[in-house]
Amino acid sequence: KEARVKQEAVNEILVEIATTYEESDTNKKLALNYYQKYLQEVGDKAENAEFAQERIRMINQIRKK
Repeated sequence: KEARVKQEAVNEILVEIATTYEESDTNKKLALNYYQKYLQEVGDKAENAEFAQERIRMINQIRKK
């Protein structure tokens, strides 16, 4: 149980890293990579999955312009 809790915390840190890169990096590729890694690790039912999916959509829209 303790290992699962620690892994959940590590996964949530991925979202924090992605958000930091998104706010500070004009390229946004690193943010996109961390959001995608988060979703790969936790799936689409996790606490911040919807947030990560939305940010991926927004970043992809910005990158297409």
